[in-house]
Amino acid sequence: MRQLATLLLLSLVLLTPQEGVAQAPPKETVKEAERGGGIRLTDEARLHPFVQTALAYDNNPNLLPANTVGDALFIIEGGGEIYVPSDVLEMRARLALNYNYYLGLGNADTDGDGVDDVATDGLSAAKGGAELQLLGNKKRRLRWGLALRSNRVDDPTPLIVGSRTGRLYSTLNLLLEWRPGGQAMGFKIQPNGSYDAYDGLNAEEAAKGATYDPTAANSTRYGLRADYDWRIFPRTQLVLNNSWMVSRSQDTTSNPLNSEIGFMGQITPQISAIVAGGYALSGLVDSLNLSGDGQAAADTSTFIGQFEVRYDEKRSTTTRVGFRRALLPAAYHGTMQNNQFYFRYYSRFGRGLRALFNAQYDLRIFGALTGDKLQTLINVGGDDRIDHQVSVNGSLLYQPKRNWLAGVSVRPDYVATNSSFNKGTPEEPEYAAESGYLRLMLMFMFEAKL
Repeated sequence: MRQLATLLLLSLVLLTPQEGVAQAPPKETVKEAERGGGIRLTDEARLHPFVQTALAYDNNPNLLPANTVGDALFIIEGGGEIYVPSDVLEMRARLALNYNYYLGLGNADTDGDGVDDVATDGLSAAKGGAELQLLGNKKRRLRWGLALRSNRVDDPTPLIVGSRTGRLYSTLNLLLEWRPGGQAMGFKIQPNGSYDAYDGLNAEEAAKGATYDPTAANSTRYGLRADYDWRIFPRTQLVLNNSWMVSRSQDTTSNPLNSEIGFMGQITPQISAIVAGGYALSGLVDSLNLSGDGQAAADTSTFIGQFEVRYDEKRSTTTRVGFRRALLPAAYHGTMQNNQFYFRYYSRFGRGLRALFNAQYDLRIFGALTGDKLQTLINVGGDDRIDHQVSVNGSLLYQPKRNWLAGVSVRPDYVATNSSFNKGTPEEPEYAAESGYLRLMLMFMFEAKL
């Protein structure tokens, strides 16, 4: 629900290691409207309090593969943003707290014992997040940036399909960029780190004797990305990118290296393209199976690459279509090959009317499981785990004034996997016949901003 300007600023400051070899620079950063308004703190600094509300329907809030029940939910979020524009040190800070309240319309007593054995109101939860972004010397040859963010979420992850286990996700990204005279070439160094902390068993699960441990998916990651670009022709850049990340979890340590070379160029005034290819090593050093026999985990080295075509029309319409393949760390498995096909569309038309449409298909091929004890959590019928995910988000937003916004969005999500997850005990496992799910969310939203 946040405005596009925030996303544009984020993409300008830092590119995360999960992104592709190169991204066309955004044509705008912060909207001029955000330079004024709000509560004046200093001559430049502005505080923008905001409140967002939404009424939504979720046809599968429990992320079940079958016998799904739907429910309506009310979402309220409040917080504030501080923005300080400056060519020397630009700052943006944001704090937001929200509460998702499920109405319990999906509660049902299916076995007639007088107790709801299917419930959705228990999914109500408070979440939130905070972030700080700094960008120094943004118009000079040598500039730097920092992005620090932490979010409390309960959305499913690519690792644990169908789980709404709460987790705290924190990231730190740094940027040092140098562009020598003439702006014909540039160098970027981007250290980064993250921590993913899952909640443990709740009281009900522990009382049933469940022994699976969601905290086994906790992971600490740190890495370095180095980018180089050289404008070899007026409209064509040669791009070289390398990223190395070390990931440590309870059972695995992995350190995949992705290296790519490619071209980013302007074909016509409206059309640009990215073509890149390279190779990913599953580890510069041995990726260890910490819970097994101490031997190196399976070698999942593979070819990687990216292809993207982008169409821009008068800064009002942007369309992107492409493919990206990368090797990423994954707890339980060491690494996973992520193959992503995507389509992005954004258009601004009429008075304050905007349309957004995103669609992508992810094919994830995981490395072998890294410990027998994890069979109490994951059962994949061998080591060959493959996940398929289709995600779509279509939104229509109306913003005639800079301080309020209304809109509607539709978000279908489909996941298929050959893995299943144990909710029982080692003696009495309760593996689902399948762990995939189909989910559809319809949301009506409103935002007010001072």
